[in-house]
Amino acid sequence: MILFHLAWLHGASATWAADFVIYQKQAKKILPKVGIENQIYLPLIEFLQMLDLPYSESISAGYVNISVGKSTIKLTKDKATVQVNEASVGLLAPVVVAANRWLVSPDFISKVLNRVLPEKIVIGGSGNRFLIGPGSFNRFEVKGVAGQQRSIIVIQMMAPAEVQARREESKVTLAFGNTPIDSSKEDYQYKDELVNSIIFEDSSTATQLVVQLADKTLQSKVTHLPSQKVYLLEVTRQTSATSGPEGVIPPAVAATTAQNRRKWQHITIDAGHGGTDRGALIKEGLFEKDVTLAIAKRLRWGLQSAMGIDIVLTRFTDQTLSLEERAQAANSAQSDLFLSIHVGNWSQPQESGSYAYVSKLTSLEDSTSEKKDESDKVASIRFVPWEQAQLRSLDWSTRLAEILQAEMNRTLNGGNSSPTFRYAPLKLLSSLAMPAVLLEIGNASEPQFRNTISDPQFQNSVAATILAALEKFRPLYEKP
Repeated sequence: MILFHLAWLHGASATWAADFVIYQKQAKKILPKVGIENQIYLPLIEFLQMLDLPYSESISAGYVNISVGKSTIKLTKDKATVQVNEASVGLLAPVVVAANRWLVSPDFISKVLNRVLPEKIVIGGSGNRFLIGPGSFNRFEVKGVAGQQRSIIVIQMMAPAEVQARREESKVTLAFGNTPIDSSKEDYQYKDELVNSIIFEDSSTATQLVVQLADKTLQSKVTHLPSQKVYLLEVTRQTSATSGPEGVIPPAVAATTAQNRRKWQHITIDAGHGGTDRGALIKEGLFEKDVTLAIAKRLRWGLQSAMGIDIVLTRFTDQTLSLEERAQAANSAQSDLFLSIHVGNWSQPQESGSYAYVSKLTSLEDSTSEKKDESDKVASIRFVPWEQAQLRSLDWSTRLAEILQAEMNRTLNGGNSSPTFRYAPLKLLSSLAMPAVLLEIGNASEPQFRNTISDPQFQNSVAATILAALEKFRPLYEKP
């Protein structure tokens, strides 16, 4: 790192703060940033040298001239305006000289250099990182779910990334190598019973996320969910002597070992409708497709945090998908479970409520608790001749529907225990080779529900209800 000793300037002290990080040609370089009167500055000449831009400067005359192709940039000492060809561009702070070094505010890059450079410099969301050359930053977000016996830290990457995890005493480090990484925070200000802090460190030698644990006796495991670009760090209290050697994080692939092959590895969440298929109208500008996607995303987050397995959505955006495409995605991935989220749309007030649906196959007798015309009550779902793929999983689908219905009765149906799950000849469910249930939440025809379903807190409640049911179902289904 280059260090400068700054003199007093304009009656205020100047001190060196954290660093600027510059990614260039598969290498990472560091420039110290200067703080003067609460303003951050970038060393100008050192940055121009990284860009290999020709320049001339004179501290005594008070100017710097920069050539970029046919363009000329002129900076004047103590002025906050820069001349770019014939135009004047204002900066956040005046150009200054300290310890015989030219300093500019970092917005010089976005407002001036990117105005004339043929290949723009990518600026990270933090404002501290710059990418010179092709490519973009891989950003990530960190969220924590706290518990007395278990804490889960979710690192959501914006793009795929190879992350190396290591454990040292009471510290877990996730290293990103030389991949251009940007974080909006250095200190995530997170603390719970098991985790003391989460800090992002970016230096010339390392780019890493450091999770400081409460003590070194805690167990830790890192799981990679590649399809979701997620890393899960699970921290738990020591419960047995079966864990690996101290300082070793079990690999993410541990779930695929022979003794765990019966365990859940993959769940598919289907957000009903999408694209040109808008589903039921909730209210002006809001359709069933919007609500189902919002709930599905909240459910995915909850399941990833609580279960630490791969959770996949059939759609992440407002896109049109056929029933065949949804089922094929789940079958191809050998998903362990399939849930399709919909909103009910009944014309009769007595039909208000949330219901779970199971595929009605030809193997089911007509004497089931559901009447033959029950399928007519399912709105916006196409009924076609069914396949037999669901037959082997039907018992488990039925058990899951019972548990889901009980949880929805408790939380979404006002404690009314009378609603029961329903059978219907749904093509989507009948072609799935795994436990599969379709859920219809509430009644879009009810004015009060139309306002409730768009409330993020209610959507969280729906996701929490489904999560509670799956946590009850999982030990039954996974039991050898």
